[in-house]
Amino acid sequence: AVNRNKGTAAKPLDRKKIAVAGIGGYAGAQTFGFLQRAASLYGTGIGSVRGLGATADSSSRLNRVLSKHFVLAFADENYIKLTNLMESPEAIAKNLQGWDALILGTDVGLSERTVTAGTFEKTPNDRTLEIYW
Repeated sequence: AVNRNKGTAAKPLDRKKIAVAGIGGYAGAQTFGFLQRAASLYGTGIGSVRGLGATADSSSRLNRVLSKHFVLAFADENYIKLTNLMESPEAIAKNLQGWDALILGTDVGLSERTVTAGTFEKTPNDRTLEIYW
């Protein structure tokens, strides 16, 4: 008997979890929206989708794009993980633990933003670089 891998869509209980970096930018938000919609379709093999952003501003930018381009789409804090992609690879790996894939965009833009309170700031006026894809 030949054992052929049928992919993740063959087993609905084995759907893959995908993280999208750069959700504050247009391309990252569009990617997140399409994957979120695809996850609701049977047979795609896509489970949950998580957005990665360095600040709370990326969450509001994501929801602006979702509300314009995807009917009744919204991503609350359960779908977004604050992750500073300028940190060490170990910190990024810790935030991606248990996820099957990470999607990055092809075009990178950096923007300096105020750090979200209670995350990884050292002083109240700390700033960090946000990556937009």
